[in-house]
Amino acid sequence: MSVITPAERQKYAEIFQARGQMNGYMSGAVARDVLLSSSLPPHRLERIWDLADIDKDGNLDFEEFCIAMHLTFDCINGIEPPLSLPPSLLPPNKAHLQPMHLSQPSFSPQIVPQPTGYNTYQQPPPPPLSAPPQLQQQQSSHRPEFSWDMTHQDMASYQDIYAKYGSATGKVKFSQLEDFYQTLGLTRTELSNAWALVDVNRSHALAQDQCITFLHVLNQCTRGAAIPKSLPPDLHEAFVADNQAEEMISLSSYVKQSNDEKKRNNSTDYRSRSPISKSKGSSYDEERRLRRELEDLKQQIKEAKDRASEPVVDEEKSFASMSFREQLQALYEYKQELLSDQSRVDEKVRQQDRDIEAARDVVRRLNQLVEDIRLKKKEMESILESQRAQIQGVYRMTS
Repeated sequence: MSVITPAERQKYAEIFQARGQMNGYMSGAVARDVLLSSSLPPHRLERIWDLADIDKDGNLDFEEFCIAMHLTFDCINGIEPPLSLPPSLLPPNKAHLQPMHLSQPSFSPQIVPQPTGYNTYQQPPPPPLSAPPQLQQQQSSHRPEFSWDMTHQDMASYQDIYAKYGSATGKVKFSQLEDFYQTLGLTRTELSNAWALVDVNRSHALAQDQCITFLHVLNQCTRGAAIPKSLPPDLHEAFVADNQAEEMISLSSYVKQSNDEKKRNNSTDYRSRSPISKSKGSSYDEERRLRRELEDLKQQIKEAKDRASEPVVDEEKSFASMSFREQLQALYEYKQELLSDQSRVDEKVRQQDRDIEAARDVVRRLNQLVEDIRLKKKEMESILESQRAQIQGVYRMTS
């Protein structure tokens, strides 16, 4: 059994991203459609799925997806899927999920429901010599539980790493941490899954809080804990809200910059139209302008002569000389062109309506953000006033 080459892995990564993976996992339904496109017999696809879905959760992470695609292409090339996953294809972080020192499994014709979306297929039962439940429980219990709690020492370490790799914009991209990844000993899949978990807005760049959370997930992963499937709800909402606030700030900056640019352009236009400004122009600029106008006139005269030398085609005579069938065809093409022009105009109008509605939505969100900030300001002022009253009361009691 051959190994997965880097070129194959790159190709599988493109398919994995294009087919809508979520948080580093591809659902069983999507993976089923990908495998069905190979046109392989159902019994071979069943065996490929059983081998690829190592943790038996009904989904495929990137490593499992690579295994499934590799076995599928081998099968298309005439190589039968193995009865058990060879060590060359087994990811190191999933080795504990594979039964050890077991004989090759045998398949029985008994029909068992398939839980992964292959509803039209017959799923063979598990091998008769599977690992006992006690062994599986011991293997899973050896992995420490993931903890979202951060110690002060961990927090200080995360902040130092963020300060080292953060850009001038305050964001960190995945590729900026490449040399840091070398020190962790984690697989590319684990790194990608941790990033996808934290990058909730799919912006491909993490702010400070997101980066610290990403580093914490990697730290827990190096200690043996499994990467969680989702963030805590409050943490997820906080990251989404931070991104919306950044969008509003960027929008307001863009609007202000656009207004300033319009003011500068209007001022420039006014100065250019002012007779005072014209009177201050140097004689050199005036001479250069006249030379350009002269060149333009020469070019226009040349184009007019070229058009005059071309043979004149009488369109009416040309149309009249056509056969009746050709005239109908010409009229049809003319009408088609008119309809096409009308369609383009309608599409532009619809696009403008969509752009206007999107701008209105952004303005509504911006107004809501301003209102929230005002309410927060009032709340803080109320707290501040209460604190002042308490301080004055204590001061009067002591004096």
